Amino acid sequence: METTIYHYALCVSLTLMLFFSYRFVFGRLPNSELYRPYRQSRRLMGVALLELSANYMVHFFVTPRALCPAIAILMNLCTYWLSVWLFGSAMMLLLDREWVSRRRFIRHIVSWVAYCLITLVLWFLLPSRVSLTALPIVLAIVFMAYAVRVARKVFLTFRRTIRRLDDYYSDDGAAYIRWMSVFTYWAVFFGAGGVHLRA
Repeated sequence: METTIYHYALCVSLTLMLFFSYRFVFGRLPNSELYRPYRQSRRLMGVALLELSANYMVHFFVTPRALCPAIAILMNLCTYWLSVWLFGSAMMLLLDREWVSRRRFIRHIVSWVAYCLITLVLWFLLPSRVSLTALPIVLAIVFMAYAVRVARKVFLTFRRTIRRLDDYYSDDGAAYIRWMSVFTYWAVFFGAGGVHLRA
């Protein structure tokens, strides 16, 4: 019964994520330069959702948590590492378009590839008892440190934006940005907290 509910939940989540990723990547927007950061932000969100969808498909069709929970945890950690960067970059594009540069993007992609390779190498080199118990915990701590670093940058940028609105714009505009910041806190914590020590 638990496995059936788990698969139904995955199926619903997967359907929603594929729908929204399609809308974010291919949805029509004005082609003006003013909308460029918004278009880029939506595409990054769409790619992040596609990556999460690929992870969910593996869980749906292969069910790694039933075969080996430690492998499922490590797979999730590798997936969430890239998702944190993509979600964070999508939000930062709306706040500071200069922050998301090609060099910074490449650096974070390289860090993700390195994290995945280290995970794979340690899985095969360490004794099975360590791989099944200590390895997921250590890599989860490393992941959380990375996620907190990305989230901290997003939060600080939101706070600066709120202060600027308080100084230059109306109370209604500042209230809207505060509402957006609460939404972003939720989104970042949802992504950063998506890793569980149980798959």
